[in-house]
Amino acid sequence: MKSTAQWRLKDPGCPGFTLLEVLIVLAIISFLSLVVLPSYQQQVLKTKRTVASSALEALRTRQEQFFINNRQYATELHSLGFSASPAAINESGDEVAVTAPDRIYIISLEPDKDDPYDYRLQAVPQLAQAKDTRCASLSLTGKGLRASKPASVKECW
Repeated sequence: MKSTAQWRLKDPGCPGFTLLEVLIVLAIISFLSLVVLPSYQQQVLKTKRTVASSALEALRTRQEQFFINNRQYATELHSLGFSASPAAINESGDEVAVTAPDRIYIISLEPDKDDPYDYRLQAVPQLAQAKDTRCASLSLTGKGLRASKPASVKECW
């Protein structure tokens, strides 16, 4: 029978990990991925939502400038500097093609049929941003009223 000394590694300075250490690291990584990753993804969606709300506010400013110059509000996004109506924006808030793979929101302008001095700007999430089901639609009226569906304005804006 061999003694315990004979079963030891010949080179005790040889680096390595035990199976138990590897399993502990894997358990920590899987726990963090279950807890941290969804939170991170929600934060990314919220950041992109901010891009849409900023774009709507900027469009509202353009509408006011258009009103000062023309004594009426624009009825199409073309009049406000966009090449298409509806228009799409990317993560930077820049206009992209409505079919572009990097679009995150579709922006539309709807004049109020009953009130010529009011309109509604709406942002609807697209592609990966469509996972933002809590704030599936953001809108802003010419009177400054904000709306969101299905979550509250406070949560989405």
